[in-house]
Amino acid sequence: MSRSRRDMGLLLGLMLISWLVRALALEWASPLRPAFDEKAYFHRAQAVAHLEQATLAGMALDPLDLQRLYSDGTWPPLFPAVIGTVMAALGTGEAVARWAVLWISVLTTPVIFWVTRRLADRRSALAAAAIHAFYPSFVAYAHLLWSETLYILLLFLSIALALATRNASGTRTQILAAIACGATLGLTGLTRAAGLVPLLWVPGWLLMGGATRRWVPAVLALAMAIATLAPWEWVLLRAEGQPIVLSTASGYNLLKLNADFPSKVAVRNAIAQRAQSDGVHPSRAGRDLALEAIAADPARFLQRSWLRARQVWAPDDFLIRHLLHVYYPALSTPAIYAVATALGLGLLGLLTLAALGVTSSVVQRSDQTLLLGLVALSFVGPLVSIGNARMGLPLLALLVPLAGVGAAHLRAPRSLRARFAILAVPVAALLSIVTLPAARAAAGLRSGYVSSHYRELHDPTGWLRAPGSATLDCLKLRREDSRPGQLLELRLPDNGYRFHGDSQPTLQWDTAQDRSRVLDVTSEAPTGPVVLEITSPGPEPQVRLEPIDPGHLRVWRSTGLEGIQVRWCGVRASHQGREF
Repeated sequence: MSRSRRDMGLLLGLMLISWLVRALALEWASPLRPAFDEKAYFHRAQAVAHLEQATLAGMALDPLDLQRLYSDGTWPPLFPAVIGTVMAALGTGEAVARWAVLWISVLTTPVIFWVTRRLADRRSALAAAAIHAFYPSFVAYAHLLWSETLYILLLFLSIALALATRNASGTRTQILAAIACGATLGLTGLTRAAGLVPLLWVPGWLLMGGATRRWVPAVLALAMAIATLAPWEWVLLRAEGQPIVLSTASGYNLLKLNADFPSKVAVRNAIAQRAQSDGVHPSRAGRDLALEAIAADPARFLQRSWLRARQVWAPDDFLIRHLLHVYYPALSTPAIYAVATALGLGLLGLLTLAALGVTSSVVQRSDQTLLLGLVALSFVGPLVSIGNARMGLPLLALLVPLAGVGAAHLRAPRSLRARFAILAVPVAALLSIVTLPAARAAAGLRSGYVSSHYRELHDPTGWLRAPGSATLDCLKLRREDSRPGQLLELRLPDNGYRFHGDSQPTLQWDTAQDRSRVLDVTSEAPTGPVVLEITSPGPEPQVRLEPIDPGHLRVWRSTGLEGIQVRWCGVRASHQGREF
């Protein structure tokens, strides 16, 4: 069997394994409503689907869908466009969107094999593909509606085409590869604003070596990337009235974590006031305010940057947040600890193998420069602006080929410097992981809402109970159809809880007018279990419930009042990301 046919068989096998792992994870997580930034991406994808369906049907376009598609220019449009196109053909539900992302992740596995195969040998390529197929964060993000999965695929496609450009045997092949590389680089910029880094670095890398006239492919790649971005830049110019590079949110992102504001709303208000007073665009106003805050307290900026750097190279707290805040039914404590342990050990293993791959002689130094240059330059944005594990996911992905080399060539390095590097990387990462929760707590970072079911979760490490998390549980009450209506009083005893969005200690429920009632019970610092008292004018004047129990999750139970039932819905995902 020829080498190409063997590689094709390996690619198909890797795709199958990657698909099975991700499909099982999606099946376990289903049904799963979009939460946090997922909601914005999903709504934009729905808008794309509606616009495409209206266009094919010859109907007028809905201005609201156009507005949702643009979404104030906060994020580039490619990810919702890709997902929305699939939804236009197969349905506009959340399951279709998640399956679309899953297939993007599945396609990434053989692309990583292909890239690593051109950097090293087949064993290294198999190891790298296996790492991508099984690494917990890559598996989880394959069903989460965030743009990192598509960005990573396009990033590796651009790397593959850059390698093809450098190693092309003929001028015509080199030119075609450079044009394709530039188009793919432009698509990375249309997926995430971070795509500006590879858009500049990859043509620069092409300029460093290769053929005698190496500037030709470099210029072609850069020109094609700019041409691919041009339509989106034109939209931003028309909408904002001035040139904007990829995203209108750069000033907001820079300000949000480089100044002290009590909430996101306060950040936006400060930007709006500054923009109005100076007569500048909000992005410029946010950037000016951030630079002033940094100049006023550079030591604080350095402290924050150090914290952001550690959060980028930390176990995936976004996945942990989803486990506690979004995935329901609630998991047992051992299951949560098992996932958290897998994330920590997986990160340490990946970094150690990548260090071993860097110190080996398998990958040429010029090719290492392409990958490590992308890692270093892409790290600058999270370091000075918003740094967390999700922002670091593409950086970890860029290390996967080198980790594959390290896994395939585990023999001990000869030089003392290499041995020190391989030992120092996991030790430094472990020390950072152990001490990071305390640093995050000191910074007062907020991680949204978590069910009070997890409030008593025993977590001596501080990783599972993020500082500042508020509790929010959704309860539903209903009257049986056969029962007459009555006026009930709903009350939370004074134990730290309150009804979300209502300052009154009690609520009235007229069951004659509303057969059911939804209650959002929340607290910033609960002092005990959720207790709900229901007072009735009937023969049983009052019942006292502790409804937060896995046995009550999405199951109707009697309250003790005749004809009145209750169920616990877990964390209400529609509240994720709101101001508390």
